[in-house]
Amino acid sequence: MKDPDRVKALERDYNRRTYGSMEYREKLRRYEIMWMHAVRLDPEFGKRWQEDIQADITLARILNGLPPQA
Repeated sequence: MKDPDRVKALERDYNRRTYGSMEYREKLRRYEIMWMHAVRLDPEFGKRWQEDIQADITLARILNGLPPQA
C-alpha cells in the first residue's frame, strides 16, 4: 500500500477488533506464552537482543540519511 496513513488506520482497526475486548491479564498471558515458546525454539532468545537489532538500527540510520555508525 502506498498510503501510510491508510495502513496505520487499517492496523488500528484490526487491533481494535482483534484485541479491543481482551483484558490486560489475557494479553499479558498470551505474551508470556509466546515468549516461552520463543525460548524453547532458541534457548539464547532474548539474551543477545542488542546484537539482534543492530542490523535494524543500521538500516534505519541509512534510510534516514545518517551514516551507518554513530
